[in-house]
Amino acid sequence: MEPTLAAGEIVFIDHRAYDNHRPNNGDVVVAIHPQQPGIEIVKRVEFTDDIGAYLVSDNRSETNAADSRRFGVVPFELIIGRVTATARAQR
Repeated sequence: MEPTLAAGEIVFIDHRAYDNHRPNNGDVVVAIHPQQPGIEIVKRVEFTDDIGAYLVSDNRSETNAADSRRFGVVPFELIIGRVTATARAQR
């Protein structure tokens, strides 16, 4: 998600953000990877349809990004929540 988020940055998530509605275009969300269930991904919502959200990396020039360009729309039930804040990890 660079340049929006740096590697190792801590994200704070609102797990109830989508209890009553779908993600909005432009939201940064945490989701379970649809092809690797043990991995969580942080991506931006480009658009939604009836079944899920199209999630993309902010660095669009990254050709090997793990996002919807590779695995398609992510079902809403795999979206954990909306990123509300970030913090740099102390070294």
